[in-house]
Amino acid sequence: MQTWNSTSNVPTDIGFLAILLRPEIQERFYAKVQHCQHEPLCIYCCWPWKGAKKKESYGLFSIPYKGMPGRRQKNLVASRVAYFLHHGIWLTDFFACHYCDTPSCVNPTHVWKGTHRQNQRDSVLKNRRATGVRSGPYTHPESRAYGDRNGSRRHPEERPHPTGEANPSAKLTADDIQKIRQLSATGVTDQWLAEHWTHIKGERISVANMQSIVTGETWKHIDGPIRQPMKRYGEHHPMNRITSQEVETIRFLARTGMTQYAIAQRYGLSRGYISDIVRRKRWKHIP
Repeated sequence: MQTWNSTSNVPTDIGFLAILLRPEIQERFYAKVQHCQHEPLCIYCCWPWKGAKKKESYGLFSIPYKGMPGRRQKNLVASRVAYFLHHGIWLTDFFACHYCDTPSCVNPTHVWKGTHRQNQRDSVLKNRRATGVRSGPYTHPESRAYGDRNGSRRHPEERPHPTGEANPSAKLTADDIQKIRQLSATGVTDQWLAEHWTHIKGERISVANMQSIVTGETWKHIDGPIRQPMKRYGEHHPMNRITSQEVETIRFLARTGMTQYAIAQRYGLSRGYISDIVRRKRWKHIP
């Protein structure tokens, strides 16, 4: 028997469910469960799985099944099996989430049916996500492969994409890059450089490409004068409409209880823009 899995768009075989209903299979399953000494269905204690486990500590339960060619058994997640044996529902399109946050627990009262979004939301509410200073790059900075420890520098021969003229998409040569940077250092605009090399090469070279070249973002292995990239945030942004001092004033007014709508009317800005300033989604560099 097959059903259609809407989450992965592939047919999912559920013929093994009849095997799980066999008394000898259920007896073998519960023999691998470490029950507590309380009532038969305790809602307080976890029931750890004593059998094989996955890398993430989720229990594995194998049953004899020939549903797929070349295989004689099927491995199932123990918590899903426990949910099925208790509720009679196999979680085809859902996750077997844990109230207790113990992956090896197979107590059916600790397992609940949820979607991927609900599972992620549950981990956020329980503060189980390693974000910010609790994430790996902060807790183990020595494991970060950056700078001279980066794989592309330690093993340049294994770079997946060739750089410079060796790249099949390259339109310029190393000599072109040096000339472009020298001309940029004399004050020639990126617009003129882009139009000039487009005419020479016969292929379109954008202004953004020229900006990446003269600022050293691309062709980093080629020597030549590098122009400091233009600051495009805060008061340096060409579309800026307020100053840093006004940003500090806006946040002060919001803390004193003035509504964002009134602040927007006062400065001639949209309420959404004021909201982004107050929540520090904009002007993040201003304390």
